[in-house]
Amino acid sequence: MDWIRLTKSGKDLTGLKGRLIEVTEEELKTHNTKDDCWICIRGFVYNVSPYMEYHPGGEDELMRAAGSDGTDLFDQVRCDRKSKYCSGAE
Repeated sequence: MDWIRLTKSGKDLTGLKGRLIEVTEEELKTHNTKDDCWICIRGFVYNVSPYMEYHPGGEDELMRAAGSDGTDLFDQVRCDRKSKYCSGAE
């Protein structure tokens, strides 16, 4: 519930003040620490730094994809849970 409260707080969780930016692979690679962690999933880049303490798999799980394309890792974890994001999942 704390995460829900934080997302509804109006706080700028992206750090971009509502702007959309194009992120190169080189730029993505520089955001690879707990305090500055960006992950690409299906071509969209997310700043997951504010979410670290709330992630069900823990900080270590998010850090596995820090500064990189985490699509395969995301799909592996989600498919293990029979998510709707898996190909062929009902």
